[in-house]
Amino acid sequence: MPKITITFQEDGQQPSVIEIPEPIAAVLDRHVAYLRAEGQPVAGKTDLFIRFTWQNWLKPVLERQGLSVRQLAGPAGQQAAELEARLAQARAAEEMAAVRAVVRRIEEVK
Repeated sequence: MPKITITFQEDGQQPSVIEIPEPIAAVLDRHVAYLRAEGQPVAGKTDLFIRFTWQNWLKPVLERQGLSVRQLAGPAGQQAAELEARLAQARAAEEMAAVRAVVRRIEEVK
């Protein structure tokens, strides 16, 4: 596995380059294979890098500022929030239907 090169550049500044040496890149390949074998949808090392960057850096920073990615994502974030609200409503309705079915069974047994 060749080394991995990550370039980070802010507007108006010179890029910073981070190099991940070959032995570590090979370990990352094995980790991606492990995650896939466990059924996790990981497309590859880039996807893993994006996921770890989000979980370990961006999300905690946003949360400390009282923000969420949806607030910053504009219309797409609003749509995601609306879909999540609908999903929560559907789950609540499903749970109530199950509760009613159990209550009916208990009443039938009496």
